[in-house]
Amino acid sequence: MDKPSNELRDAYAFALGDRIRSCRTGMTREEFAKRLDLHVNTIGKFERGLTIPDAYALLRMAEIGKCPAEWLLTGN
Repeated sequence: MDKPSNELRDAYAFALGDRIRSCRTGMTREEFAKRLDLHVNTIGKFERGLTIPDAYALLRMAEIGKCPAEWLLTGN
């Protein structure tokens, strides 16, 4: 399987970051990070599209933010 281009990866990471930010509505970045047992800077990197969370973190974000995991991953 071919590796996705950096541009495609960056576009996905940026869109995912927007969905993560939307998922934590009503919580500050600090509150969300604490509930996920992650550092606040890690959440910031996810939201800015600098890094992509692992599957466990995405599932926890969906659970805590009360948003569908599929939506977080795909936007659908």
